[in-house]
Amino acid sequence: MNGHPCKILALFLLLGAAAIPRASAQAADCETAFTQCKAQCGQSGIFNMEQGQPVEQSDFKEKCETSCTAGLESCREQDSKNACSSFYYHCGGGCPSTVAEQPSGSELLGTNAFYQCAMSCKEGKTGCEKTQTAAPEPRKRSGAFEGCAEARLACETTCVANGSPLDDAVFPEKCRKACAAGVPGCQKEASPPAGCNASFFSCAAECPDVEKVDGDYKETSDDGNRCLNACSAGSQYCHSIAG
Repeated sequence: MNGHPCKILALFLLLGAAAIPRASAQAADCETAFTQCKAQCGQSGIFNMEQGQPVEQSDFKEKCETSCTAGLESCREQDSKNACSSFYYHCGGGCPSTVAEQPSGSELLGTNAFYQCAMSCKEGKTGCEKTQTAAPEPRKRSGAFEGCAEARLACETTCVANGSPLDDAVFPEKCRKACAAGVPGCQKEASPPAGCNASFFSCAAECPDVEKVDGDYKETSDDGNRCLNACSAGSQYCHSIAG
């Protein structure tokens, strides 16, 4: 190739930029979600319910930001229809149940870390949705998403969706166990729609304060209602992924 070296370099840089997949440039919604999620992680206060006092120093921020990163990665590979939900659920599904107090490194179990992290994920989802509304950028799914696993993530994140910062740590763990129980039932079914339906019933069967009445599950307390809502959110998102 003849020509001035600077012009040749400029041409190669231009061609290289053109080779970048368009989807990479279209993830502004995901980047916004990540930025707002991380910012919220740094502002969230952790409270130790067992001791009745705030946790002054812990590794919560680092764990929370790791969850934001998981949300970002899934969002980038998801189609635009499900991208913001994918960010929220993958972020929330990775939220910590425990934190390590600093500088001692002692593990603290009875904190609101899971709730505060999930709220950071929700803040990211809100930013993602606002970005999509302001500047829609349709894109196709580029990654692999398995419906049963997605149902669990959506379920776990929804476990604390209607909670409060001062809720104890007992219910979220019971709810997350119910979410996990939905996976085997989901995977036993041959078709995705049937699996998504089965995930709800397998999950609901393990919810606290729930009883089976005429083939359906009814809550006997607010915790039972919250858990059933989480199971339902998982099933619904599973259908959205499968569709």
